Amino acid sequence: QAAEWKLDKVVLAACRCCGLDQICFSCTDRRVMCQQHLSNNLTTYYGGNVEFANIREQCAWVHKDDPIGATRKTVDIISSGVARAREASPAVSEERSLTGSALILGSGIRGLAAAKNLATQGYSVTVVSGPESNIARESQRPEYLENRDSLLKQLDEQGITVRSWPQALELDGSPGNYDTALKDGSQISRIGAGAVILDLGKMDGEVPPEVDAISEESRLGRIFARRIGSKGLEEQALKGAAIAARASAYLHQGSLSPRATAVTIDSKLCRGCGDCAAICSYIEMRETSNGTACAYIDQALCLGCGACIAHCPTGAITQAFQSDKHISSTLEALLGKAPCVVEIA
Repeated sequence: QAAEWKLDKVVLAACRCCGLDQICFSCTDRRVMCQQHLSNNLTTYYGGNVEFANIREQCAWVHKDDPIGATRKTVDIISSGVARAREASPAVSEERSLTGSALILGSGIRGLAAAKNLATQGYSVTVVSGPESNIARESQRPEYLENRDSLLKQLDEQGITVRSWPQALELDGSPGNYDTALKDGSQISRIGAGAVILDLGKMDGEVPPEVDAISEESRLGRIFARRIGSKGLEEQALKGAAIAARASAYLHQGSLSPRATAVTIDSKLCRGCGDCAAICSYIEMRETSNGTACAYIDQALCLGCGACIAHCPTGAITQAFQSDKHISSTLEALLGKAPCVVEIA
């Protein structure tokens, strides 16, 4: 009926307490199946603007010996859900296409194994690696060199060559649509990629001197900060295959949409303190046109946890379904300061 009536807001009185794209430790397999069903059948026509009134745990169970009290509480909870739905902002609905290719920085065992697996699945793969010194190669175990050379040979048979690290490498763009510029003197080569995989290790001699000059605040610098320590050869190969599987699942989507709970940052209210960026690796500080610092997040990366909202001193960060207006509307409905909007037939 909701689809037939083309409703843009829905209040669902059931046993779930979270948004459509949230799963926590208390979710059973039944709740997860319910979530998947709702996600597949409801969000397609109104963007996921669903309010849940948890009348099972909060009413039916805790007041099983008091039907009248349970009914009264049910009315209050559903009324608060309707009040929240009235104040709901439009859900983030921006959808972007994903580039069906991968860029791999580094030619360690993990990176090469990931490249091989992605290429086998039909994805376009580009590998860029720093110059390997003779000293670094001599310091490696024969087993490592044998495995690495074998992977390089397999990639060569698949038509994939390892490009040498340029004088400068700049990574720009957004998740799913990265744009990499490889600069050698006056020549610039550009590589588009939907996913970027990093496997550079100083022990392997694959980190060029230019890497140390990359700002930690830049997009590439933030990726370098997440480097993984070396493991055994077999574990590295398995890790590479796992990374390829994850990247493949990501690219296979074809398009990317932000979560309904993704936050937005008002640059007019942001004072550039950086508190949010300190607790969330997906938030970065950028310089505005007038030279002031401002927090920025790509909504496609946001998990919607809301931790940044709690730390923002100016209220610059908000969620479509968790604003101050939502909270006040809920309290007013529960405390009886707002007219009851639920009628019992």
